[in-house]
Amino acid sequence: MPFEDEVRLAGAVQESSPGALDTSPSGIFVADQGRTRLILLSAEGQMLRGAQAKAFTRGVQERLDDLRARHPTVRFDLTGGHAIAAETEALLRSDLLWSGVLSTLLVGLAFALTFRRLRALVAVLPPLALGTLWTAAAAAIVFGHVSALTLGFIAVVVGVGLDTGVHVYAALLDGRRRGLSPAEAADHARRDTARPALVAAFTAAIAFATLSMSRVPALRQFGLLCAIGEMLTALAILAVTPEVGRWLERSAPPPPRAFAWLSWLDRARRSHAAPILLGIGVFVPVYTLFTLGPPSLGNRLVSIAPSGLPSLETNEVVVDRFGGGEGQWAVLVRDADEQRARVRADRIFEALDAAEDHVATLDGLTRFAPSVETQHMRLDERDRLQLPKRSEALRASLAQVGFEPKAFGAALASFAAPRRDVRDGIAGQQDATRLLRARYLASDEHGWSCLYVRPRAGHERQVDELIRAVDPEAAVTGFARLDSVLADSVREDLPRVLGAAVALVGAVVLLSLRRRRDGLVALGALMLGALWVAAIVRWWPLPIHLYNAFVLPVLLGITVDEVMFLLHRAREGGMRVALEVEGPNVVVTGVTTACGFVALVSCSFPGLRDMGVLG
Repeated sequence: MPFEDEVRLAGAVQESSPGALDTSPSGIFVADQGRTRLILLSAEGQMLRGAQAKAFTRGVQERLDDLRARHPTVRFDLTGGHAIAAETEALLRSDLLWSGVLSTLLVGLAFALTFRRLRALVAVLPPLALGTLWTAAAAAIVFGHVSALTLGFIAVVVGVGLDTGVHVYAALLDGRRRGLSPAEAADHARRDTARPALVAAFTAAIAFATLSMSRVPALRQFGLLCAIGEMLTALAILAVTPEVGRWLERSAPPPPRAFAWLSWLDRARRSHAAPILLGIGVFVPVYTLFTLGPPSLGNRLVSIAPSGLPSLETNEVVVDRFGGGEGQWAVLVRDADEQRARVRADRIFEALDAAEDHVATLDGLTRFAPSVETQHMRLDERDRLQLPKRSEALRASLAQVGFEPKAFGAALASFAAPRRDVRDGIAGQQDATRLLRARYLASDEHGWSCLYVRPRAGHERQVDELIRAVDPEAAVTGFARLDSVLADSVREDLPRVLGAAVALVGAVVLLSLRRRRDGLVALGALMLGALWVAAIVRWWPLPIHLYNAFVLPVLLGITVDEVMFLLHRAREGGMRVALEVEGPNVVVTGVTTACGFVALVSCSFPGLRDMGVLG
């Protein structure tokens, strides 16, 4: 939509533009000697609502397609929050579809090579789906709705649930190899794995539940939903997998798969070098973390932009030619009266406008149409200067330096009798002010006024304090601000959540295993695994954000499962038997989990790709 520049927006933009910027006679912004033109649209709908963003983007693109057909030598591009959101959603859908297909193929291949039969998937996947459905139903009952972040529970439930399913099905095959009938083998599998599976699920659920201590609502919901999902999925697998397996395994079972490296591991465990190897395994990650420091959160926790999207490339052109930048905050002021909201926004704007050392860019209605009350306050400040008393001094100064005072008659007259004319620059519904209202004002039962500020790098705290000092009730938002607030919350929550998780998981493990030595072994394995993950993340280095953060509970949950099954088997026949019986299952679990993460590495969206790399 062509933008009429009746309130001198072009001049304001030109002052902050890095290049040559002008306006055409119609008011459209132009740059690059007229070869690049910017038309501003007031979008309908919210960009964070997928259907609305897609509908707006589709409608504009249809109009642009018509223009492209009529003007083949002119390039028409679209950018903005709605277009970026629509293209990002399409990219995520494509990535998830492709990675889902690839993951299924890789997991099926891993099962076929390990169990030597794909039918194991038929026994494991249905209860996984059932457990996920139960969890979704529980979410609908308990929460009513879930955040987009909470959908990550699917990865956690499937990852840890697949692990439990592997052990249950392996126990069923073990029963068939012992000569048990299919029905007896199913009962054997359930009895043999019920205790370690339920204890492992309960332990992992306790760890997830500690996330409810976070101040971030989505993380609280995520933790509770994962805790519920852990228990429900374990129950579904114990109930369904043996029953399905009894029908699938009516023929002779395949011989057990032997792994030569497990025999080597058993010999190394019993050798004199075992303490040295364990010491090296502990020293390497500890030294890495001591030297490089602990992993840190990425600069962005949420607003991770994929590369290659046409709308993002267009946005870069707009920033390069017309000015702007990343890291913008939106400051919202709400008041029962719209004029009061505008006055409060004016106060914030003027305070930020005077803080050039901390503020990179500032945009608000105050620059174009300050409120009537703000105009009166400015005139009061002017009148305190007593300009009428200074008019004669100004006349004398002009004459003293060689100017003719008569040439400045109008200015001297305004000094002698200052006017107090004020007007609301956006009164009425004229087309010239429609875009201003759409950008800076809104109303429901309250009046809203918005201004936009981009702090200088490293000055975010000072800008936030300045806003709070002027108006403590103002709300500061935006993707850049969201990342900053989330990072602060996570940094403060992390020690408390980790401390509670370690204490509760340790207590559950010690009580369930009943022997202090076994409990310490289990906790030691968990801590060693966490140390290695942290060291690799720091050494790589890999960015940590809310996407790949889901990997950490998956890995810890799988580790709890494996330790429980190994120690349970070691109690019955010693560690050698545990390695022979459960070792192959551990390999299957690791391979199948890795297959799921490897599939994510092929994604185009950086958040999903980072999740795959870390996994």
